[in-house]
Amino acid sequence: METSTKSGFDSIIKVFIVLSTVVFGLAIVPLLWMVPMTIRVFKRIDERETFGVGFSVCCLLFVSVVAGIAMFLRDSEYGYPVRTDKKNSLSHQQHYVSAKKKTGLATKKKTRETRKWLCMPYGIFLILFIILPILLIFYYAFSDPTTGLITLKNFKSVFEGDSSVTTFKVIGQSLGVAALTTVICILIAYPIAYILANSKWNKNIVLVYLFLLPMWINFVIRTIATKQLLIFFGLDPALHPWVCSIIGMVYNYLPFAILPLYNTMLKLDKSQIEAAADLGASPVQVFFKTIVPMTIPGIVSAATMTFMPTMSSYVITDALSGRTIKLIGGQIEHQFLHSQLNVGSVYAIIMLALIGLSVIFENFFSEKKKGAR
Repeated sequence: METSTKSGFDSIIKVFIVLSTVVFGLAIVPLLWMVPMTIRVFKRIDERETFGVGFSVCCLLFVSVVAGIAMFLRDSEYGYPVRTDKKNSLSHQQHYVSAKKKTGLATKKKTRETRKWLCMPYGIFLILFIILPILLIFYYAFSDPTTGLITLKNFKSVFEGDSSVTTFKVIGQSLGVAALTTVICILIAYPIAYILANSKWNKNIVLVYLFLLPMWINFVIRTIATKQLLIFFGLDPALHPWVCSIIGMVYNYLPFAILPLYNTMLKLDKSQIEAAADLGASPVQVFFKTIVPMTIPGIVSAATMTFMPTMSSYVITDALSGRTIKLIGGQIEHQFLHSQLNVGSVYAIIMLALIGLSVIFENFFSEKKKGAR
């Protein structure tokens, strides 16, 4: 009776996971169909080519979903053993262990080979939409627009003459907006995360979801709503571009700072905090000498998750500053829309370099924290 109940429960879970995967795949199809529609808008392709691109993307999704279901069903065949005897006797356990040793190596080898083939759709997606675009960026940045030969003329056109003033102005504004947004987000997110992680004040996880709910809405809609709200309170984006832009950035990226800080503060060692207080430390000393050092990994993660995307969020600054604040993402868009693919690729490499420096900075602090432990 116990065996049949367990087997029936496993079958129900398998069906539920398969149906959930299929429903999720069907729900994401409209989002994937936006890829060919976007290409159609910028490249002016006809409906037949749009259908071909959309059908290819959806087929890739279908293959990935089928592969995931097959991998799940394949792995579920090697779960816990089914009991044939009511009493868990020693002889049954020995029989199961010996059988497992015989089939274990063959099963692992076969499962490994199967998973290699199942990873192919994800590998194709990685090559087509990540590796290939980056290679194209480097090709356009280091090639002549007329002859196609390797040259550094595109970098000279960006960093020489009048263009250098625009380049350094864009980089400076991008770094300024990103740094200011990051500092304000961390200053606001830190006390919020501390309150949310403290069971004394927050006894329900609903409050955490209330801070994450805005992320479920498209950031363009949120930015338009923020603009109308600022105008209602007397802050005209044309008159106060920096103030409005920073408010919009902080509103959009504040959840990205709260979440890593909240996860870090959930793991705080309460015994160290209590020990510091028992040894005579004031609340201020406990906070700066005990709590803050333990939350440095969360602070670094929050700064990285806020700083990196802020540098290229030109849609927010364009809407809230009247296009007076130019970020590096907006400069890339401007060059590509005017068919300056080579110059736009140079700006893209600059942005990748800035993001890479921020990642190195994060890794440096993480390794330093591990060494201190």
